[in-house]
Amino acid sequence: MKRLILNLSPKKTGTTFIHDLFYENLNGKDNFFIPYFKEWYLIPRFPIPPNLKNLRSNVLFVLSDVKNIEQKKILRNISKYSKNLILDTNFIFERICHILDTGTETDKTFVINDPNLLNDLVIFSNNINIKKLFELLRSRFDLQFFSIKRDILETTISLIKMRYALSSIKKTGEYKVFLDRSNLNYQLSKLNQICDEEIETKIFNFDEMTKNPFDFINSFLTNFGYKTIDKNLFVDIKNPNPGQKINYREIENTINEITNFYHNSYEKF
Repeated sequence: MKRLILNLSPKKTGTTFIHDLFYENLNGKDNFFIPYFKEWYLIPRFPIPPNLKNLRSNVLFVLSDVKNIEQKKILRNISKYSKNLILDTNFIFERICHILDTGTETDKTFVINDPNLLNDLVIFSNNINIKKLFELLRSRFDLQFFSIKRDILETTISLIKMRYALSSIKKTGEYKVFLDRSNLNYQLSKLNQICDEEIETKIFNFDEMTKNPFDFINSFLTNFGYKTIDKNLFVDIKNPNPGQKINYREIENTINEITNFYHNSYEKF
């Protein structure tokens, strides 16, 4: 049976870093398969964001750069099954299965690092049956989860800076919403309530991951029952999303206010 390991983490907890780290070090090892394209939205978002709207053209744009036949197959699958999207449990299940069809019978271990997944499972739970989706996925895959835990306030400030850098948002006002989205314990508790079961996920520390990626990747492998990799074969990578050189002076008050709110009013989970 194929294995599907999903990253259940808040946004801004290193999903791109993990994807690139795993792509360079795990592809082909013990039948690991890390798709070339990271963010193809396991749960379609509505209203459709630009990244999803342009997904098909973005995937086809990089197709010629990819030489591996199975990776090309996945890219074509993403393009083919990223149109006429709907928020429907069976549709989402079938789309995931179609996209992860490499065209070979070999049992593989897929690791998907979608930065939106955890939040989307929670916010779209009124539109799709998450419990049923997991049951369907378990009928096709050995479904496993892992999560990255980062300081809540640090994650929230990083998220606000990203929003500001991308769309010049000067103030959010909804501080609790941002903090809840960055709070792994809160998000997982909501998911547990939605599924009426405790979702088992292996949790790794963000700071330890970024400071020592070699130890992190071997801890990941050990936790999921795989052999570790040799130090001599390890490929280190740089942070693919370094802090942007942007003057954040315009949102200093926002950052100060949310910091005060976190320390004085936010209920820690």
